[in-house]
Amino acid sequence: MMRGLGLRGKLYFVAMVVVVGFAAFGLLAFDTLRTVQVNGPYYRNIVQSKDVIADILPPPEYIIETHLTAFQIWAEPDAQAQARLIERVAALEAEYHARHEFWQQDLAAGDLKSRLLVDSYEPAMQYYRTIREQFLPAVQRGDRDAAAALLGGPLKELYGRHRAAIDRTVELATQRNQNDEQAARAVIATRTVVMVGLGVGIGAGLLAAFALLARAILGPIRRIITGLTEGAVQMSEAASQVASTAQVLAGNASEQASSLEETSSALEQVAAMARANATNARQANEFSDRAKAAAQAGDGTMTQLNRAMNGVNESSARIGNIIKVIEEIAFQTNLLALNAAVEAARAGEHGKGFAVVAEEVRNLAQRAAQASREVTGLIEDSVARAREGAAVSQQVVTTLGTILADATQVADLVSGITRASEEQAQGIEQVNTAVSQMDKVTQQNAAGAEESAASAEELAAQAAAVKAMVAELTGVIVGRSGVDPGDAEAPASAAVAETGGSTRDGRTGL
Repeated sequence: MMRGLGLRGKLYFVAMVVVVGFAAFGLLAFDTLRTVQVNGPYYRNIVQSKDVIADILPPPEYIIETHLTAFQIWAEPDAQAQARLIERVAALEAEYHARHEFWQQDLAAGDLKSRLLVDSYEPAMQYYRTIREQFLPAVQRGDRDAAAALLGGPLKELYGRHRAAIDRTVELATQRNQNDEQAARAVIATRTVVMVGLGVGIGAGLLAAFALLARAILGPIRRIITGLTEGAVQMSEAASQVASTAQVLAGNASEQASSLEETSSALEQVAAMARANATNARQANEFSDRAKAAAQAGDGTMTQLNRAMNGVNESSARIGNIIKVIEEIAFQTNLLALNAAVEAARAGEHGKGFAVVAEEVRNLAQRAAQASREVTGLIEDSVARAREGAAVSQQVVTTLGTILADATQVADLVSGITRASEEQAQGIEQVNTAVSQMDKVTQQNAAGAEESAASAEELAAQAAAVKAMVAELTGVIVGRSGVDPGDAEAPASAAVAETGGSTRDGRTGL
């Protein structure tokens, strides 16, 4: 049913549905209020049920049952039955006090509360006091005359005062109920009128709002349709230009890819040569490092030899000093032997044995002096030769230092050549990588150009599809009956013609 309607018709249809639904809701609410209102069906049932209960059960705030029970106590001859009736009077009094406390808290201050809780309460309290203090003791004593006098006198008078106050309370409560019912009916009538007025106003407001919404939506949509149509035409033309440009770009990219492949091959050869030079430079650097290490080791060994020769010289000097001490000891021993021989000669016959010993000691001292002189000569010769060796080793150390310095400079030069070769190889590798990446990028550009050509063709197809969708959107806006299905070239013109044109400020004739 809605297929032949335009967007405005659809909006109005939705507005009518909302208004009808709102009206149905209002009628249902009105019927509900009427059902549950004061004097309505449910209200009358509730009041009727309370009236039935009130007619059946004795009211606890009214001492009529207590008054009747007092007459039953006076007339009952059976003591047990009479005791049960007395208990019933006590229970009625307790119930009266409980309800009195309830209404004391629940009733609002006013004439009704004063009548129920003051005017009827005081004679009731005096009535129960007279029952407890006078009537029941007289009955229990068997004094029926006194009890009858109380029933016909004070108790009757107190009951009459209590009943008069109760009757007045009932009149006041009835009048208040009538006033509350009238006020409730007036409120319901007023609120019903207000609800009906609000319902009508809201319905009219919804219709007006939907009308304004239709005007606010359809105008921009029609302008969008015009823009989409023009954009679709421009998109189709641009797609054709992009397709031709993409074909040219694809050809250029293919030629550039061939050139980059040749350049990449040449750079690969240069990179191989640079890698070979770097490898040879690294080997030369290794040999130079080994020679440098050997020179350093020889220098260290000669330094140790020089220190050892110096140590030999120092030890020879100390040995020479020791031998000099031994020569002095031999000299002193020879002098002592001479003195001993002289003393032995003086002693004569007794000193011959001592002279022999002195002679042997002298011989030993001379031999020791001769040996020390020979050792001294050998040590002096050894010291001289050690000094010559130390001088030669010093010259060797100096020569090795010069060799080590030269080897260090050679190692540094070879290391620099190695680093330069490695950096050159890395640079060539980076250039080769860059050329490879450029080759890939060029190939990707060629593929992208081909894809762009295909995308341009697809874009042209999409432009035609956009035109068809614009025509369909125009049909949705103005209705199927207002648009020619075959008129996909100028849907915006159909939309404008359907609505009677547009003004210069962009507002359409909705």
